[in-house]
Amino acid sequence: MAYAGLGEIDHAAELGLQAFVIGAETGSERILSELVALKGELSKWRSTPPVARFSEALDAVGRRQ
Repeated sequence: MAYAGLGEIDHAAELGLQAFVIGAETGSERILSELVALKGELSKWRSTPPVARFSEALDAVGRRQ
């Protein structure tokens, strides 16, 4: 969220994707809930490749649950 707030959108999405992998592996609901908030923050830039990859990963988890 901090990088998104600084306008470093690509970096925020890349780190979000890394955190997503950790959250998915550990089953951490807290991490996943924070990442949903990040997805909302990045929604304006969803057409950029890093944000699109991040959003797609979160969407895939939502479809499985």
